[in-house]
Amino acid sequence: MGVLHSVNAGCAVIAAPGWRSVYNLPILTHRKRVPRMDRLIEFVGNHYLLSSAFVVLSIALLLYETRRSGKSLSSRELTMLVNAGEAVVLDIRQAKDFSAGHIVDSIHIPRDKLASRMSELDRHKDKTVVVVCDSGMTAGPVCTQLQQAGFTTARLAGGIGGWRNDNLPTVKAK
Repeated sequence: MGVLHSVNAGCAVIAAPGWRSVYNLPILTHRKRVPRMDRLIEFVGNHYLLSSAFVVLSIALLLYETRRSGKSLSSRELTMLVNAGEAVVLDIRQAKDFSAGHIVDSIHIPRDKLASRMSELDRHKDKTVVVVCDSGMTAGPVCTQLQQAGFTTARLAGGIGGWRNDNLPTVKAK
C-alpha cells in the first residue's frame, strides 16, 4: 500500500515505498552563462599582439575585397554616367525582384546565369558596366568576373535599396 509521502499545495501525494515524488525534488535551474564584455577586454589586454594582428588583417581583407570588386558609385554618379552614355546598368537580381522594380533601361541577367549569358554584354565593352543587386553586397564578385572577361565595371553603392532610398524612379516589368 502507498504511504502518504507529502502534502504539497493542499494535495496529498501518495507514493509506493522507495519511490520519490517529483513534488519533493529540488527545482533544478540551469543558469546560462552569459559572456561578459570584461572577459573580452581582459583577453585583448593579455593578447594585444594577437588582437592587433586580427584587426589589421580584417581591415586589409576588407580593403582588398573592396578594391578588387571595382569602383563603387553613388546613385547620383550612376545617373550622370548613364545620361552621358558612358555606362550601362546590369541588374543581377532574380526575375521576380527585377519585375517588381528596376532601374530604367537596365539589362537583366540573373547572377547564376551570368557565365552563360555574358555574350549579351559584348556590345557594351566600350562602356562601364554598373552592376546592381539588392543591397550592394553581392555585386562585388560579379564585377570581378566581368573584369576578368575584359569589361570595365562598377557597382551601385547600396544596390537597388540605396537607389530607392534616394527616391529615384524604378519601372516594373510588363
